[in-house]
Amino acid sequence: MTDAQLLDACPAYPEVQGLTNLAASTIDLSDNKTPATYGTAVHTKLCDTIRATPKSGLRSEVSLLKILHETGESPQEQETSYGRLGSIRIDVLESTSSSTVCVYDINTGKSGLYPGRSAEIAR
Repeated sequence: MTDAQLLDACPAYPEVQGLTNLAASTIDLSDNKTPATYGTAVHTKLCDTIRATPKSGLRSEVSLLKILHETGESPQEQETSYGRLGSIRIDVLESTSSSTVCVYDINTGKSGLYPGRSAEIAR
């Protein structure tokens, strides 16, 4: 996608990026023993910020049940409790006025978003 197409499809992208940058800037890397604890701290700060300043269509730490062929069960509802077996956690979810759903997967380390994770989120 071009930048213009991204903004058209996911209008909250600049806000989500700004909130993520702000969360990362408030966490001291030296206070965290591992990159994983730093990443968890950034995710927690971002989640707290989004939940404290609710915006229509923007949600953080949403757990959704995986599709039927992965879990063997037919969910009555897609959304479920945090960390439930057979679920996937979405860092930030933006529902738009169109039929598009924007999923933001926040990464603080050197590794990016792998194709397998991208496919899992898309499903």
